[in-house]
Amino acid sequence: MHVASERRRWFLSIGIALLMLSPILVLLLPRTVANVVHHSSSNMVLYVTTATYIWYAAAFLLLVGSSFLVYFFWEWKFVLLLGCLPLLLSVVLFVFVSRHYIAIGYDEISYQHLFSTKEHNYRWDEIEEASYEQISASDNRWQYQFTFNDGEKLVVAENGYIAEIQAWMSDQFKKANVELVIIK
Repeated sequence: MHVASERRRWFLSIGIALLMLSPILVLLLPRTVANVVHHSSSNMVLYVTTATYIWYAAAFLLLVGSSFLVYFFWEWKFVLLLGCLPLLLSVVLFVFVSRHYIAIGYDEISYQHLFSTKEHNYRWDEIEEASYEQISASDNRWQYQFTFNDGEKLVVAENGYIAEIQAWMSDQFKKANVELVIIK
């Protein structure tokens, strides 16, 4: 009885530790994983969207939930099997979310949508339309929208990384003979 009680407390400890560490890990992990998995010397910016951070948080909540589920329902016969379900779901979520990225490079723009298996790669001269539009006047937020030759669209919200290469991107648009439409 004492050994089972101690094992049960381990799940509580793991759950609490994950709960305490997850805010830090959610802030650091998406960008780090994107840099490790999708790094290329031809990338100017490797961009991770806000949705990616949210899905990482959901995956961590599943991990925490798995530990707490085993702790609180320890007396159930199939509790470990029940605890494995959110754990496996969390792993699957981590795998799919880690594949999402947007890379703006010297030669091309490449990206993969969330929960997609298809990677898109477009040279700068394959951009059909480009717009830079203000999405919020109150806090001065902007976004780029690219439409490529095959009709595929990509929206990139401007952040500090994108703002740093804004002049360089304007040069790339000029070289590719693409007019950047500014929408206020």
